[in-house]
Amino acid sequence: MRSARWLRRATGYRGDMAGMRADSGRFAPSTTGAAHPGTLLAALLSWLDARSRGGAILLRLEDLDRTRCTPAHARSMREDLAWFGLDWDAVVEQHACAPAH
Repeated sequence: MRSARWLRRATGYRGDMAGMRADSGRFAPSTTGAAHPGTLLAALLSWLDARSRGGAILLRLEDLDRTRCTPAHARSMREDLAWFGLDWDAVVEQHACAPAH
């Protein structure tokens, strides 16, 4: 995973999509359970869109519901997406961005 400085420089990401470069993208699944076909399709389309424009792609794990979101679900999501061959320029856990909001 790359540094926060690299992430801001490459994508404009500062905790929300407002400042991101137009050629960059993000996929933000909830980590409350296993990935399902709709999750994988949305990830693939987001990844293809950003990569086709030469942009960076961010995986932002939506883990704000600390009762239902677990590290095991987050790990499983990353593994499932990697199995599909999707790579990410950065991975952000949304709870870590809470102080910025």
